[in-house]
Amino acid sequence: MTKPLPWSPSALETFGNCPEMYRHKYVLRDLPEEERSAEQIFGEQVHEVFADRQRPLHKKLPPDLKAHEPFMQELETQPGWTYIEHKVALAKDLEPCEWGDKNVWCRMIIDYLRVDGKERQATIVDYKTGRPHKKFRQLSIYALWTFQEFGYVDEIEVMFYWTKDCTTTRKTWTRDDIPALWNELVGDLRQYKEAFRSDVWQMRPSGLCCGWCPVIGCKHWRPRR
Repeated sequence: MTKPLPWSPSALETFGNCPEMYRHKYVLRDLPEEERSAEQIFGEQVHEVFADRQRPLHKKLPPDLKAHEPFMQELETQPGWTYIEHKVALAKDLEPCEWGDKNVWCRMIIDYLRVDGKERQATIVDYKTGRPHKKFRQLSIYALWTFQEFGYVDEIEVMFYWTKDCTTTRKTWTRDDIPALWNELVGDLRQYKEAFRSDVWQMRPSGLCCGWCPVIGCKHWRPRR
């Protein structure tokens, strides 16, 4: 195989962790269907409830998620156009394209996007039900698409909203940051393209090898302790 598959932030993260795991999961697709954990199911439910709250119907939050209403209202009162669970894509020429276009290069789903043309500013929010971290690559990819799609936007604030304690982790980028954001991706994207060209997939050992990786035939795989 020589033509790389369209990638997403999560797929590129999987490739970065271990190209061999990526090959089985996305190229060969020979892994058994993973049983969804309670945490994954809860995360999907939270995303669905937040989306319903923010869409025009403004469906009320259920009692067990009422603690998030102040943040929902904070987002709701901001000026600009709002996009919820926004499915977007980039073509190989880095221009925005449709999700199903033949020349699609990258696909992503943005939980919350607000674009204020008057202030030339945008806000991107990604909801997280797991442990807090400061890995902003996913949000940097969302920001790059937003800068491309909305040429009048000069500044983007991105944030993770941590549902466990109702806190946020934020960062702001301007158009001057675009080259640096792309440079952070270049290395992985080159390796990604080369893996498809050469059909050589590195087995990259990590803590995931101890029972967490589904590729049990890999030489680095070990049963979970």
